[in-house]
Amino acid sequence: MSNYLDPKSFLEVTGNLLLSDDPHELAVGLIAATGRRPHEILARATFTAIPEESYHVQFSAQGKKRGKSPVFKIATLYPAEYIIKCLTRLRREPTTRALLLEVAQEFPHDREAQNRSIENRRGNSLRRVVQKFFGSKDDTNPVLPIRHGQEQEQDDTKSLRAAYGAIATERDCTKSISSQMLYYVRLFGHFASENPTDKDLQAVATSIGYADYYVTKSVPFPKASQKEKLSQVRVSKDDSELIKQLQKDWKLPNQQAVINCLIKSNQKKVDVATEGGFTGTRWKVHDVGNGIITLECLGHIPSPKWLDGMTFNGTVGLAPSTEGGFTGTRWKVHDVGNGIITLECLGHIPGSKWLDGRTFNGTVGLAPSTEGGFTGTRWKVHDVGNGIITLECLGHIPGSKWLDGRTFNGTVGLAPSTEGGYIYTGNWLSNCLSCPVNLFNLLTSSLSNC
Repeated sequence: MSNYLDPKSFLEVTGNLLLSDDPHELAVGLIAATGRRPHEILARATFTAIPEESYHVQFSAQGKKRGKSPVFKIATLYPAEYIIKCLTRLRREPTTRALLLEVAQEFPHDREAQNRSIENRRGNSLRRVVQKFFGSKDDTNPVLPIRHGQEQEQDDTKSLRAAYGAIATERDCTKSISSQMLYYVRLFGHFASENPTDKDLQAVATSIGYADYYVTKSVPFPKASQKEKLSQVRVSKDDSELIKQLQKDWKLPNQQAVINCLIKSNQKKVDVATEGGFTGTRWKVHDVGNGIITLECLGHIPSPKWLDGMTFNGTVGLAPSTEGGFTGTRWKVHDVGNGIITLECLGHIPGSKWLDGRTFNGTVGLAPSTEGGFTGTRWKVHDVGNGIITLECLGHIPGSKWLDGRTFNGTVGLAPSTEGGYIYTGNWLSNCLSCPVNLFNLLTSSLSNC
C-alpha cells in the first residue's frame, strides 16, 4: 500500500531542518536530503562534489556493506555543495564529536558495533524530530504519511529514506518503470554496478521494502536555505565608528546592511579559493621532535589550519589548534625513500591512522594500513622553501593528487594542481637547486633517534 507524498511540503521542512543549530534536527535534515542512514550521516559518510552536477554527490562509506567500501553517485534534494557544508557543520558540532569519541572508546576495534551504538544512542532523539516536523499518528494531515504497518506511530528515519527515494526518482528518472526501479535501487546502494548480475538484481526486493510513497507533482530544485535569524555582535568603539562611516559613505539604511556588504565581499574571496586558487596545497612544517611534526595549512582564508586526523572515525579535517583535545594534529613521519614518506596520525583514540589520499574521487581520510591497496598512503615531498612543502599523493589511480586544506570550511581533500591563488616571493628556487632535499631532511632528520 503506497501513500501520496507532496514533494514541495517535504522539501520545505527539510530545508528548515538544514538551517537548524540543533544537531538532532540538522541530522534529520541531512538524512531527508540524502537518504542515508543515521550512523552514515553522523559518522561514516563522505560526500564529494561532482563537476557540473549540482544536485548529486559521490557517496562512500556505506554502513551495511561489510568489508566493502563502495563509492557511487546519489542524488541530493538540496544543492550538493550546501549539503557538504551542512555535513561538515554537523561533524564539528561538539556533542556529535563527543558521541563519536565515546563509541570509538567503547568499541575501539569493532566498526559495526560502533554503528549500532550510534543508532541506539541517537535513535529516540532523531525519531522525536521526525514526528515533530514531519508528523505523527495524531496529525490529521502529516507532511510524511504514516507508512503501512506503522499505524501506531511514525517510524524512525526509515520513513525519510523511503520519501527521499520516491522524490529523487521522480525528479531525476523519467524513463520506463524498469529504469526507475533500477535508479531507485542504486540510490540506496543495494547495488551500485552499472551492469548488475542476477544476484545484484535480488536486491530489488530489499529496495521495494522502502517503496511506501509515490509522487505525481513535479519536483523542484530548491536553492540553499537562507537563515534570517539575527544576533548581536560586539565591536570596539573604533570599529563601531568605522561601521557608521561606511554606512554613511555607502548610503545604506542601517549597520546590519554594512555587515552584509562586508560579508559578501569576503565571500568573493572564498569563491576564488574554491575555483582554482589552491593556496591550501602549501603546508608549513613544525618539528615537534622525535620524528613528529604538525602541518599548518597556508590557505589564505583565515580559519582552522592544522591538519587533523580523527582516528575514531577515519576522517581528516583542519583543527583550530594543536593543543587541548586535538591530538590528531601530531603526525609521525616514516621515511620510505626517494623523497617519499608515510604519515601516521598520533590521535589517542585507536583506529585507522595513516594519511590516505583517494585519487579516484579526490578525498582524504585515514587508512588502517600502508600495505595492500592503500597506495594513497605514500606521499612525495616537494620543497617550496622556508619550511614550506607540498605533498603529492602517489595513489595508483589517476586523479587529483595534491594535499589541499580548505581553510574556509575546515575540510581536506586532493587538488588537481598547486597553482592558483598562492604567490611565494622568497628565493626558493635557488635554495632548492642548491639543496633539493633540505626540507625532506627536516622531516626525517630525527627518525634515527626514535
